[in-house]
Amino acid sequence: MTLRSALVAIVGLLPASRLKNAALRRMGWTIGHDVRIGSCLVVAVEQARLSDGVSIGPFNVFRNLAGLECGDDVRLGQWNWFTASGHMRQAGGSGTLTLGPQSSITSRHYVDCTGGVRVGAYSTIAGERSTLLTHGISWVTSDQTYDSIEIGEYCLLSSNVNVTPGSVVGDRVVVGMGATVAGNLAEPGLYVQPRAVLVKPDLTGQYFQRQLGSVTTVRPRT
Repeated sequence: MTLRSALVAIVGLLPASRLKNAALRRMGWTIGHDVRIGSCLVVAVEQARLSDGVSIGPFNVFRNLAGLECGDDVRLGQWNWFTASGHMRQAGGSGTLTLGPQSSITSRHYVDCTGGVRVGAYSTIAGERSTLLTHGISWVTSDQTYDSIEIGEYCLLSSNVNVTPGSVVGDRVVVGMGATVAGNLAEPGLYVQPRAVLVKPDLTGQYFQRQLGSVTTVRPRT
């Protein structure tokens, strides 16, 4: 950890104040007017740009991010975890979190930013315990893979929603509680999903033939 990262981590733990904002500006953060940043764990965040009116609640974790960008009046609740894989970033993962103006993430969500996550303006990740994952393991090639997640404008994701790597959620989409998003939800409307069903039997791929327990190779998801 660099000296700058260590100082940011210490300042990040302080309660919200103008003094805290001033200290983070001195360490390279871009922070607009009327920004409130609660006591958070900030580890190895390379760049941060927080526009006017951003509010970040306490007890959030920001870890291994290449960039954090929040548009005007973004709202983050508390107890969220925003992280990226360090070794997968070295292999090309963007490690960025971009939140459009007036977007919100409530509380107790897990957002993996390894492949990059973008949330559009006026969209909300609501409720609690939703998971956005941008990396995984390919059973075909037995590689670790990463891909981005894109969520459009005026979207609403309810509690316990799972979003898989490479997913795209179009504008004005509502995703019901407990659904799994995999692929492209292009048409505006309400999406719900029942329990898991078998869609492809007899899988084949290098994952099922590997001789080592750990999957260590990394590549972009295709």
